[in-house]
Amino acid sequence: MKKKILITFIFLILVFLLIIFVVVGGRKPLPSPTPQESAISPRAFTILSLKPTDSTKYLGDTFPVEVVIDTGGNVVSGVELYLSFESEKLKVERVEPGSFFENPNILLNETDQEEGKISFALGTFLPKEGVGSLATLIFRVIGITSENQPTIVSFMDKTKVAEVGETESVLAKMEEAKCILLSKTEQ
Repeated sequence: MKKKILITFIFLILVFLLIIFVVVGGRKPLPSPTPQESAISPRAFTILSLKPTDSTKYLGDTFPVEVVIDTGGNVVSGVELYLSFESEKLKVERVEPGSFFENPNILLNETDQEEGKISFALGTFLPKEGVGSLATLIFRVIGITSENQPTIVSFMDKTKVAEVGETESVLAKMEEAKCILLSKTEQ
């Protein structure tokens, strides 16, 4: 009698495990999101732009390029800016925070002149929406371009904008700046 109960018990366990295997093992796993799919929030309305968008400067000139934010209704608490530029034509003199955030915390402020890259991150405990200046990039012209081939200062893909309550970037669009760099004799 004990032997029959033991065999029945083992049989029931095997049937139970088989049912679990069929139910769980028969499902196809959900596809993992690719980094592009998970990097941007469906609530992404913020636009970052560089101003002026088009300009002409001369060898030796020092000039500002402003990073402008338009949150499009997003309530923004921080921004990671990653920009690229032609290091043989432009030299970064400095990067300064703009007036968009009140008393921002500068989390990162690095320039790699050789590689032509700027990394600048700032955040605040007072999230904000609206339009304003995030930062000012001060460049000096050290090389020239032809009139029909401007040098470009642009945002890199890893640039992000943080919104309160969102885990993904709310950055929808990035606009670059183009600059014709001429010699003093071409003035």
